[in-house]
Amino acid sequence: HTIHGGLRSGKRGNEQNNETCARCHMEKSGAFLYEHIPGRVGGCLSCHLPHGSTNPKLLIRNTVHMLCLECHNDLPTLHNLSQERYRRCTTWHPAIHGSNQSRKFTE
Repeated sequence: HTIHGGLRSGKRGNEQNNETCARCHMEKSGAFLYEHIPGRVGGCLSCHLPHGSTNPKLLIRNTVHMLCLECHNDLPTLHNLSQERYRRCTTWHPAIHGSNQSRKFTE
């Protein structure tokens, strides 16, 4: 079937390897010098629900920082999550799908 609507039936085998998503979202698929591993290993479905979500960007979690913490649980001590600014991960790390300039995805 088509991810964002359509009449075809059946599950597409290439959903997991990002080809379906990359047809429309090429800028997110890379290739990147510094790749975000979940996108490469689990595909877009590691973080997104393409069939719909009430969350921004179709994320699988209600807040971005809760999604990030599923893998990034060894935060530096300066990341005090009781402060709002440290819960806005994509403000400080905007290139979350990967980067050609920074290992910390801060391009």
